[in-house]
Amino acid sequence: MQNKEDSIQKLRKKLDSCNKCQLSNQVKNKVFGEGNYNSPLILVGEAPGKNEDEQGKPFVGSAGKLLEKLLHNNRLSRKQVFITNIVKCRPPKNRKPNQIEVEACSCMLEKLIKIIEPKIIAPMGNSALEYFLKKTDLKNKVIGEIHGKPIIYEASFGKIILFPLYHPAAAIYNRKLLPIIEEDFKKMIKKL
Repeated sequence: MQNKEDSIQKLRKKLDSCNKCQLSNQVKNKVFGEGNYNSPLILVGEAPGKNEDEQGKPFVGSAGKLLEKLLHNNRLSRKQVFITNIVKCRPPKNRKPNQIEVEACSCMLEKLIKIIEPKIIAPMGNSALEYFLKKTDLKNKVIGEIHGKPIIYEASFGKIILFPLYHPAAAIYNRKLLPIIEEDFKKMIKKL
């Protein structure tokens, strides 16, 4: 059986040649994700932003700096977790990805999750949360209602924990959310 590294590299190559939606023709870099392929934790955002598109890495702007601080405060680093997005190409003007774009990228995300087999998936923000909740009985919930509350989630390889978090950018725009995000991160790390 192939090791995870081989499977990840094949998936990366598949992304490089992907043209399932119009976004693939409008970006500088497709953003696969990065981190530890053996991590028990995958952090999932919505889509790459401008900085991510330019650098080809997830969460490298101001939200990424806050994410790194949150990880560091919990004795983790980017290299110890896996960070990715629902959609791998930046939507124009950072708009929310549409359903066609999400569906085009969903098989890539699902394969990535299956390879890594995390213990916890942490959707960050409403768009990422919405993607995962479609497979649960909590379809109409939003991040403000269920952040920091673990949900049993049926992944392709078994039951895992879905741990909704506010997107780090939310705390940049609303500083009152920072203590909530910090507390949610602590709760999540305890589940590892």
